[in-house]
Amino acid sequence: MKDGGHFLYQNSIFIFHKKNQSKETRLGISISKKIGKANARNRYKRLIRETFRCSSFKEMSSDLNIVINNKKYKAFSKDTKSFENQMIKDLKNGLKTISLQ
Repeated sequence: MKDGGHFLYQNSIFIFHKKNQSKETRLGISISKKIGKANARNRYKRLIRETFRCSSFKEMSSDLNIVINNKKYKAFSKDTKSFENQMIKDLKNGLKTISLQ
């Protein structure tokens, strides 16, 4: 991802983006074990996949690696719904920014 890739930081997520040779976009999701229990991490992965699936970005040929920011999660640790909303908003803004590059 470092060679020729782009790095984008939103509030609660990091997005690494790089063009690939295939026709499909590949998605990688990294979430630390410090972020909630397994069911919470799986829920965040499902939300990210669904947001990605509904976006137009999946039709570009590129590799994406999305990393959840642990420090932002700690700030929202009492209110997980607001963290989910912030994460989805940041992901949509990030995908929109990358598609304009």
